Amino acid sequence: MANHSKEPWKLFIEFGLLTLRDANGKEVAFTNMQNSPVLANHKRIIACVNACKGIPNEQLNLTPVYSRRKLIEQRDKLFEALKTLYENDMDYIKINNLGGENNQRFVNARKIMSEVEKE
Repeated sequence: MANHSKEPWKLFIEFGLLTLRDANGKEVAFTNMQNSPVLANHKRIIACVNACKGIPNEQLNLTPVYSRRKLIEQRDKLFEALKTLYENDMDYIKINNLGGENNQRFVNARKIMSEVEKE
């Protein structure tokens, strides 16, 4: 199976044509119609392709969009629960002399929270 063009894709309007180009500037698709629905469709194609960067096509075909949304919701809820536990349990760790902020579980939790917050 051939690989698709490298992301990110961008939209260009050149010589009256709508042109989709990949990260290397290579033409992916074009049309000479610039009416509103065609332009909107091209913008949506680019947004979808760029949002799916790094996800194999086979995975996209297997996992319904609803499942992805549900996973994102669950991830966000779990992250908030982790933050709450971290904030509430830190006092307990300090009071009971369990290593305070150097407690390895808290060090790991802080690292994960930091990584997630960067996304």
